[in-house]
Parts: sequence; structure tokens; C-alpha cells
Amino acid sequence: MHTRVQALRVATIQQSFVHRMRHLAFGVMLVSGLALLAACGGGGQSSTGGKVTITEMDYYSVASESAVLAQLFSDYHKLHPNVTIQRNAVPFPDLIPKAYQQAASHTLPNLIAMDNPDVAAFASTFFPAEGPWLQPWG
Repeated sequence: MHTRVQALRVATIQQSFVHRMRHLAFGVMLVSGLALLAACGGGGQSSTGGKVTITEMDYYSVASESAVLAQLFSDYHKLHPNVTIQRNAVPFPDLIPKAYQQAASHTLPNLIAMDNPDVAAFASTFFPAEGPWLQPWG
């Protein structure tokens, strides 16, 4: 019985660690993407008088996940006061259909957080695997 309790504790700690690492990895990716957008400029961002607005869409609707993102965006804004991030959280099942709808109407956000399998399918819809756009990379 004692080993079962220990195994359960280890499994819980491992799940907690993986959950925290996912949040950390997302945060690092998001802040890196924001820095790149702010430095290079992006197609869908708006800029008025030196102020930049970056749009972001994700499916993180759990209160703790939303709090982490709000804190990341707030911290980023403190470091870059001319950059505002507009977050749009949508339910997970609605994310991909909404992204396709926005792509069709040319209103995609600057950043979209989606699962890896969805990224390849989404990108292949709009960017063929071959073509002149790929030539600079060989």
C-alpha cells in the first residue's frame, strides 16, 4: 500500500512539472515572438504614433492559464510600453475553424497558439510545399 501512495505522489509531481514546463515553454515562445514582431514589424499589427498593437489568439481558457498569459503580457508591456497585446481566447474546439475563417477574411491575428498537428495542416492550406516562395531557402 505504501508503494502505491509513493507512486501516486511521483506521478502527481511529474504531471505538475510537465504542466509547468508547458506554461514556461509557451511563455518563452510567446515573448520571443512578440519581441520579433515588435522589432521587425508584422503584417496585421496596427501602429499609431509609435504605438504598436499585436493581436494574439489562443485556446487557454482555464483561469490559471489566463492569469499566466495576462502576467506575461503585462510584464512585456512594462518592458515595451509602446507595445500593446490584444488577447483573444477562444474555446479549444473553435480555434481552428476561427483561424480558417479569419484567414479567408484576411483578419488573422499576429500570433496564434495552436497544437503542433494543427500547425502543419493549417500552413499547408495556405503555403504549398513547393513554389517560388520557397526558393530563397533552397
